[in-house]
Amino acid sequence: MKQAYIYIISINDIDYGLINMLHEKQRQRIEGIKNEKAKKQALASELALLYAVKKFKPKDVPIPPMRAKREHGKPYFEENTDFHFSISHSGSYAVVAVADDVIGVDIEKISPEKARVFKRVLSDKEQDVFLNLGYQEQINRFFELWVLKESITKASGKGLYQSFSKISISFNDKNK
Repeated sequence: MKQAYIYIISINDIDYGLINMLHEKQRQRIEGIKNEKAKKQALASELALLYAVKKFKPKDVPIPPMRAKREHGKPYFEENTDFHFSISHSGSYAVVAVADDVIGVDIEKISPEKARVFKRVLSDKEQDVFLNLGYQEQINRFFELWVLKESITKASGKGLYQSFSKISISFNDKNK
């Protein structure tokens, strides 16, 4: 049976002193981030990943873990490529998903200005539906599609290198 676990952390709950729990290279990366909010997002996501590693104890992955990145940035552990995880952060939250199979996760702070790029993100079919929705429904639908598409591309390992507009998702709105 396939299982996935998702951990969400508010960056407002993070004590910066917890950075000492991380691998030296992760600490250096985070300390090099200039923007304080981005620094807290990175720290929160690394702490959530550390929690998952401690909880599930993937074979041969040291604590604290040091993750590597594949060609398009998908993170993994060199010591155990069967332990799958995905990381995202936005606004005041960080999220980590772990699974026994490929996984992608995304979280986005909803802001109407971002939805203006819908033509670059939505497929032609999605745009047809989108343009027939009311304003608030458009905002909600845009972000539903965005997080689904980003999760799909993260799971595939292509991330933002894959065009979102080439992925088409439809909803059965009768059940909403």
